[in-house]
Amino acid sequence: MRDRGRFTGIASAVAVVLSLVFVGLEVRESGRQTALNTRSVQASAYQELIGRILDFNEANVARPELIINISRALFDSLPEDEQRQRRSIVVARFRYGDLAYYQYELGMLTEERLESAIRPAVGPICSWLFLYVWSDMKDNFVSSYRQFIDDIISDNENCREIP
Repeated sequence: MRDRGRFTGIASAVAVVLSLVFVGLEVRESGRQTALNTRSVQASAYQELIGRILDFNEANVARPELIINISRALFDSLPEDEQRQRRSIVVARFRYGDLAYYQYELGMLTEERLESAIRPAVGPICSWLFLYVWSDMKDNFVSSYRQFIDDIISDNENCREIP
């Protein structure tokens, strides 16, 4: 009878140890799957942003007459619809930058990927048209993105006040 009780105790202890090993393996596998899913989401987010960059490039090739880095005098001489088109292009770039920054805030992009993806939005940021559009519409964005763009402008020695 005592042997039976000792055997039951040992068997119970072995069962507990085996259960803990199994749970540990499951937790480890779950962590591995979570890491793979995170990398997959990050890759998809970056791929989407690259697709948008390609759209910008395609639009530049299709409509080269709509360049956005033009002088204030030339811009002012354009018909209103062409001015509106150029402003819309700049707004689209800021919206794209907002999307990239949001994905960064969510952890879908690393800081290094954000810096790479944000170039189309901030590359010509010191041009008068970008500064003008930004000052006119910045309140339409969340404060963290506004601060991000304002920091880029203030850190860039080539930026100056809007003429």
